[in-house]
Amino acid sequence: MAINNGLPDPPAWHRRLASQAAKGLWRQPALRPAGFADFCSNDFLGLAHQAVVSPSSAGATGSRLVSGLHTELIELEAWAAKWLGAERVVYFPTGYQANLAVLQALATRHDVFLLDERIHASLRDAARLTLARTHFFNHNDEADLARWLAKPLPDGGQVYVVTEGVFSMAGTMAPLAGMAAICAQAGACLVIDEAHSVGLHGPAGSGLCIAQNVLPQVRILPLGKAAGTQGALVAGSAALGHLLENFARPLIYSTAPAPVLVSSALAQLQSLANADALRVRLSHQIEKASQIWPNALPGCIVPVAPRDPAAWPGLITAAHQARLWVRPIRYPTVPKGEECLRITLHAYQTDEELQRLEGWAKAFDIQPIPIATMRPC
Repeated sequence: MAINNGLPDPPAWHRRLASQAAKGLWRQPALRPAGFADFCSNDFLGLAHQAVVSPSSAGATGSRLVSGLHTELIELEAWAAKWLGAERVVYFPTGYQANLAVLQALATRHDVFLLDERIHASLRDAARLTLARTHFFNHNDEADLARWLAKPLPDGGQVYVVTEGVFSMAGTMAPLAGMAAICAQAGACLVIDEAHSVGLHGPAGSGLCIAQNVLPQVRILPLGKAAGTQGALVAGSAALGHLLENFARPLIYSTAPAPVLVSSALAQLQSLANADALRVRLSHQIEKASQIWPNALPGCIVPVAPRDPAAWPGLITAAHQARLWVRPIRYPTVPKGEECLRITLHAYQTDEELQRLEGWAKAFDIQPIPIATMRPC
């Protein structure tokens, strides 16, 4: 039975929605139709589709610091610490919450964040929620980062350099070794978001930092991509774990992750660590896709757009007719006028699906977007 409480929606809601529709920016989720080849999800290795059965309970009963700590959480964090070569790992229910928690817990009003200009929206939001000053350095530009780090700081202030291992929209890879050396020389703390590199790089999929022999003070490893599950790991020292437990408001004031979620996440991570065959298969698919777009960066993420902007209206319709599941990336995810298609490659794609992708791309003269033209939103 529906209940009508007699309170109308504020007119401002409808004005904003009407404006969004008038601009052609109306967005809503859609299910992938059966039989469509997936070229837009982050399930790079296909692990999200495996069934996980857990006898664990459905609720944690309270926040981690009150009654929510449970054996499944202890087991997951201990296993992940060994896998990642970290002294301590703390698990969060989502990557977004982990990013908010880390930056909010670390920074005080005396500190400074230096963020790569193409950093993920969740890290931008996290920096805004702190009292620290925030600046942006040029994308993957070690010289510009060094220039910012040479600026004087207030007494007692700490600089936090925040970047991604592999950037989610452009697919570019951060020069972690060079950045770590610059940060060490300046006494800055390095924070790396490995959302799009954990599971795909490093021994047993342990991430780009380990692959490049770089262990920053803070690694954030969301699990909704290659791991095919939910949640995020924050890896670092014991002191980092204590800081999160004492100062991270998203951890302190949220009910702890449910045991059933945590035990499922551990099972997925153990599968991820043993997924070398899938990682090899994915590298083969990336190599095949490079024949479609020879000028694209080698990796799972290929941002593309039609050479002729007038081709956009029929582009998605034609993709669906070819049973290709692609989704446009539009404002406000990217700046106005910089709409693109973020093609993602997967270990489970077939040669026939890649052939359909190639035929569609050639029909509409779809080309990789030059990275230098992609600006943050």
